[in-house]
Amino acid sequence: MTIKLETIIDEIDSSFREWKVFVYMPTSEIVTVSLDDLRVVEDDDSLEGLSGWQLDARKQAIHILDHEEQYIELPVLEDYEEYQMIEDFCTDVIQPLHIRQDFLKAINGKGAFRRFKNKLIKYDLDEEWYAYRKQQLQKIALQWAEKNQIKLEL
Repeated sequence: MTIKLETIIDEIDSSFREWKVFVYMPTSEIVTVSLDDLRVVEDDDSLEGLSGWQLDARKQAIHILDHEEQYIELPVLEDYEEYQMIEDFCTDVIQPLHIRQDFLKAINGKGAFRRFKNKLIKYDLDEEWYAYRKQQLQKIALQWAEKNQIKLEL
């Protein structure tokens, strides 16, 4: 089974804590399911009264729970991991020193993500940030694939 690296990176990048994203191993299909749907079907797998997308979502959740061994969950990027990525970018990439210090000051405390983005715009470093971030997401995807013995198409 081979999955495109870019697909895994995109899924990790767009993941939300209220959702789980899996690779369905028999087909390499990416499957997304809400935590709400998983919780509901754990308690009651009745599909009575559901139609359309709700019915499809619940059926998918039931299939995941009934065939757990066929699904591998993708990692979710937590806020602290995103913050660590930002901090590493500031300390490892940003030059000269006075600009680095301005960034490091900006990312402390509440509103750090917004202030960081404002600094990226001010110093015209947004392209460098997105390239760095993509590189870090690629590392996460490669580690996940190695851990789960999944071949990635580069």
